[in-house]
Amino acid sequence: MTCNVSAIAGMKVALKHAAVLLLGLLISLVAIQKLHQRYTSAQDREELKASLLFVGVPMIAAGSWLLWEGYQKSQVQQQHRLQSSFFQMLQSNSGYITVLQFAMATGLDGRLAKTYLDDRAREFNAVYDVTEEGTISYYFDLGLSQLPPAGT
Repeated sequence: MTCNVSAIAGMKVALKHAAVLLLGLLISLVAIQKLHQRYTSAQDREELKASLLFVGVPMIAAGSWLLWEGYQKSQVQQQHRLQSSFFQMLQSNSGYITVLQFAMATGLDGRLAKTYLDDRAREFNAVYDVTEEGTISYYFDLGLSQLPPAGT
């Protein structure tokens, strides 16, 4: 089993962002709970309102925004990784690819790998080839036969 250092680093960052969100929620919940208690003094109420408004809510907003931004970044990275694997496999297999090959290369489950390849097949007008065993092979015309000979 290989260890992906960037994935671990990403998880650490996400945990820090989640901690900001959770701390903001905790501060806000404690402040709200104490605000609703009858024996809380007027001065304490003002301090609780301030902590809620100037600490709790901003931490919730910042933590939520950081988590969302991290999620969006990971989605973009995932798409780049899939696209890179896809194009590399097409080049090394002369335009042919199967769901199993793609799933093995990318770590996607079969259903997601098939969906990805179906989408790329529509995008690039691929041809489907079904073997007698029922294996679907996608063929993407790379246009290599139309290239002029070297030195021309």
